[in-house]
Amino acid sequence: MTPESDEAAFSVRREIWSLEQNETWDPITLAYATAIREMQDRPFPADQTSYAYQTAMHGIDDDPGRGPDGVWNMCQHQSWYFLPWHRMYILWFERIVRDIVRTQGGPSDWALPYWNWQANRALPPAFREEKLPASAGGRGNPLFIEDRILVNNGIRLAPDVVLSAGAEAAVSFFGRAGQHPFGFGGGVIDRPSHFGARATGELERQPHNNVHRTIGGTMGTAGSPGDPIFWLHHAQIDRLWGRWLRLGGGRANPTEGAWLDQEFRFFKARGADVTQTPREVVSTEALGYRYDDDPPPVAVPLSALVPEQAEAMLAQIERAVVASASPEELGASEPLTLGTGVTSTSIKPADPSVMRLESLATPDTSPSTVALIVEGIRLGDPQAPIYEVYLNMADVGEGGHHHSPHFVGFLEFFGADHEHGEHAEHAEGSKRVFNITSLVYQLQQEGKWDPAGAVVSFVPARVFEDPNTGALLAPPIPRDPGVQIEAVRIVAE
Repeated sequence: MTPESDEAAFSVRREIWSLEQNETWDPITLAYATAIREMQDRPFPADQTSYAYQTAMHGIDDDPGRGPDGVWNMCQHQSWYFLPWHRMYILWFERIVRDIVRTQGGPSDWALPYWNWQANRALPPAFREEKLPASAGGRGNPLFIEDRILVNNGIRLAPDVVLSAGAEAAVSFFGRAGQHPFGFGGGVIDRPSHFGARATGELERQPHNNVHRTIGGTMGTAGSPGDPIFWLHHAQIDRLWGRWLRLGGGRANPTEGAWLDQEFRFFKARGADVTQTPREVVSTEALGYRYDDDPPPVAVPLSALVPEQAEAMLAQIERAVVASASPEELGASEPLTLGTGVTSTSIKPADPSVMRLESLATPDTSPSTVALIVEGIRLGDPQAPIYEVYLNMADVGEGGHHHSPHFVGFLEFFGADHEHGEHAEHAEGSKRVFNITSLVYQLQQEGKWDPAGAVVSFVPARVFEDPNTGALLAPPIPRDPGVQIEAVRIVAE
């Protein structure tokens, strides 16, 4: 698909902190704010380019349907469509905003900024200002959202919340047996999935989901585009997709028709609908934009731009191989409830129990992957906190041990409130999967792996960092988070 005629000029998405390093209201940022204000004033649901309508396309909590045009509640999560759908979504949103910016006489080179929360973990300044500058009328700032937790005060996200090393280590875009079963971009799903498919990719799980839930409020829900920082967050996720491809080593986009040719609908700047497929969005250059730190096109490997037929190995892999993987269950816990303090549960080994668990930490005899699965998650409070997860740690205390060999990762609930009730595609509750293969090896080497006594502990996460002291902080916690978990399992493949 070629860009619209008014999109012929190539655009560069710039990092928001670099724009605002000298003053809060850079012209690009201010133009974004005034355009958002106009979108918010457009009639909903009559105008598909209104801000409320664009948010509803991602998810709308008070209406489980598909809306008047059949495109509400269509965000793709927990599947291999996660990255391409969101690339399309922010692309068409960017074009709506650019059309408004140009109409308002704003910068002619306007492009959606991105927030590199790995380089600067504090919320960008313009999103913390309650009012627009006097030059823009001094009205309330549409970029300021009151329900953000702590970040409006300049508190930074904790370093481990924004790490993407685990995702970058995945060589396969989607999981497949015998290699990296989680995959960078999500598991194979033969149809669009609005949450509930369970095949979460590594980049989506960490850092995407954790950033959503750490910011909290509107950003912690399926209606997250209601917070204007959403679009800058997802531009960063989109940027990381390109960086992953450029790592090489066999990293490439899927070549299968089920991924390449799946159609999704969006709306142009003047309201006309448009259909787009992942095949058409594998290259940002072809879409008319790049990120400010992208290498020149000549330096980008071809596999990062188009699925290569030369990648014969990838082309020969059948989806059935992925779908047919049968992990072996090694142990499971009883149901448990997470609260405001530490909650621990023992993993009861399955038969034959201890010998198999012992072998997990033995090179040459161990399976390719060991996973810890938290399943049947149901929320009592939709704003339940993120939890830190630890394996075989004697004293979790108040958490914050993000560099401990016992630290499994963050248990977050992005979209979990949207997976139940009328929105649900599955009734068994949410699931989160952690790759603990290297953790088990490390614990064994340090003499801390007890296969007969595996204990998993949860504690409300310290997901913020005090900019003055560097101390890790936990957000306010609901009196009764009411997080129900059906079981915690250890499986091997």
